[in-house]
Amino acid sequence: MRANADSAGNLTVTSSESWLVVLAGVLAGGAIAVWFGSQPPSITAAWSAALALGALACSAGWERSRFVFDRRARELVWKRWTPFRRAEGRAPFGEIQSLSLERAFGSHGQRSNAVRLVVHTTGGVIPLTTSYEAARGRYTRIADQIAEAVSAAIPGEARIPIVE
Repeated sequence: MRANADSAGNLTVTSSESWLVVLAGVLAGGAIAVWFGSQPPSITAAWSAALALGALACSAGWERSRFVFDRRARELVWKRWTPFRRAEGRAPFGEIQSLSLERAFGSHGQRSNAVRLVVHTTGGVIPLTTSYEAARGRYTRIADQIAEAVSAAIPGEARIPIVE
């Protein structure tokens, strides 16, 4: 996940699970390459099908998101998409109540170190990604940037809290 501010003070937070696309390409290449080997056709077909299904699974998990905190319009405009679903929306800065680093549950129901950044609004929660990542420090810095961008756009308002 990356956050970039432009000259107008807008903050854009983007995320892309690009490594899944690379892995899908490698698996798809493997699905083709097995046909050039000297295996019997039944084994070649089985390997090719397994690798192709792996490539499809990796492609299905490829999530991209773009969250723009528009200072002039004083609103969050967001979009999150995968090859099989799309979600998007808007939230005025006045509806943003807090930000949080939400922790995932690990094995045996215990909290893990993986987190995701979530925007809490009066209309509900908006996670910046559906996946969790072991990047607490980076996500904390991005949360600080978001809180600063939103607070700077609404003079006189208290800074948006970041809760754990």
